[in-house]
Amino acid sequence: IESGPAAGVVAAMRAAREFGHDNVITLDMGGTTTKASIIEGGKILRARDYEVGGPVSVSSRLVRGGGYLLRIPVIDISEVGAGGGSIAAIDTGGALRVGPRSAGAAPGPACYGLGNTQPTVTDANLVLGFLHDGSLAGGALTVDRGLAESAVESAVAGPANLSLVEAAHGIHTITNSNMVRAIKTVSIERGRDPADFAMMAFGGAGPIHAAGVAEALGIRRILVPPAPGLFSAFGLLRAEVEHHAARTVLTGTDAPDLGALQSVIDEMADSLKQRIRAEGFAEESIRYSALADMRYLGQSSELMVPLSDLRIGGAALLAAEDAFEAEYERLFGHRADRRAFELVNIHVIATIDRGVEHTARWDSDADDGITAGRHRSVYFGPEAGSRETAILSRQALSRDPRDGPIIVEEYDSTVVVPPGWRAWRDPQDNIVIDFAEAD
Repeated sequence: IESGPAAGVVAAMRAAREFGHDNVITLDMGGTTTKASIIEGGKILRARDYEVGGPVSVSSRLVRGGGYLLRIPVIDISEVGAGGGSIAAIDTGGALRVGPRSAGAAPGPACYGLGNTQPTVTDANLVLGFLHDGSLAGGALTVDRGLAESAVESAVAGPANLSLVEAAHGIHTITNSNMVRAIKTVSIERGRDPADFAMMAFGGAGPIHAAGVAEALGIRRILVPPAPGLFSAFGLLRAEVEHHAARTVLTGTDAPDLGALQSVIDEMADSLKQRIRAEGFAEESIRYSALADMRYLGQSSELMVPLSDLRIGGAALLAAEDAFEAEYERLFGHRADRRAFELVNIHVIATIDRGVEHTARWDSDADDGITAGRHRSVYFGPEAGSRETAILSRQALSRDPRDGPIIVEEYDSTVVVPPGWRAWRDPQDNIVIDFAEAD
C-alpha cells in the first residue's frame, strides 16, 4: 500500500542527508497523483493509520477526506489527484476543475494522439511551452502540440471564454493549488511552516510545477536530484528492511509498572529478531528504535512520539512526555493546564541496513545534443507574460547561479525555472533553484 510514494520519501531522506539539508518537504508528481511528505531533522515522519479513497489521502487525524481508514504503520504522506494525466474540465457551475479523473497512461494526454480528446495537465504544459513540442523521453514518445491546443480550446478556453494560453495557464495554476493543499496537509496542519523547509521535487512532472508551488508556500529553495523521474525507484532499491511491532499498554505515566512495560518491549524486540533471522539477516546487524502513542489523561486520541531507549525508565518516560507536549503545542497552539499523561501503545521497530549504495553517476551527456543552443517562447502567466527561454540539459547548466527563465530538459523529466528564480548545478549534479530575492 502506497509503496511507490513511500519509496520516494526514502530516496529523499537519503539524498537530503547527502545534500546537508535536515528539513525537506518532498513533492513527487507523476502521471495521476502528487505525493507530499516531510523529512524533519533528517528523519522521516511516521503515522499509524492512513486514509485512502477520498479527495486527499492522508494520515493526519486532524484532516479527514471522507475515505477509508487503514490501521497500518505508514510514512506520513499526503496524496492528491493531480498528475500529468489529470483531466481538466469546466463543471456545471462554470468553474474550472482539474482531476481527480485521469487519462492514465493509455490513452494518456490528448497530445499523445492515442484517442483521448480531453485536455490534461500535460497538454496545458505543452501549450504553455514548458514541454518540448514533438517528443518527450529523449524522442521515445511523440507528442503533438496541435492536439493539445485543440483539446484545451474545445473543453476549457471556448466554454470559459478564455484565450488558449489563459486556459492552459489556468489549468496549470489550479494543479499547483491542488499540490499546495497536499503540502499544507503534511506541514501547516501539523504545525510546521513550509518556509522553514527546502523542497525536493521529483517524479516526471514534479520539477515542472515545483517553483510555482514553492512560491505559494514561501519556500525559497528547491532541489531536483539527478534522474528525478526515476527517483522513487532508486529509493526502493536503497530502502532498508524494517519490521514493526506494537502493543497496547494503557497506563498513566505518573506511577507505571516499569517492569511490565519493559517486559512488553523485550517481547516485541525478541519477536522482531526472530522474524529478521528467519529472513537470513544477521542478528548483529539489527538496529532497534521505539515509539510511544501518548495523550493527555482524559483525552481520546493520542500522538506518536519517539522513545529515547528500549530500556524504559523514568528518564525515558519524562523525555517522551516532553516530546508529546512540544508536539501537542505545535499542532494545537497550547498545552494542558496540568501534566497528566497516558501511555497508550508502544511500537518497536527493527531495521536492517542492506548496505546497498549506488555510487554510479547518472549519464545525462546524451541530452546535450538534443537541447544545445535551443530557445522557445514560454508563457509564465499574466505578470511575466511570454519569454524567450533558453533550453538546457542538466550538464549544460553551470555551477554558477543563472537567472531564469530557464528550462532544463532531461530524458525522464523537465525542470522549469521561471522568472524571479535562479538555478545552478551543485557538485553532486543536483539542480538547485533559489528564489531570486532570497538574499
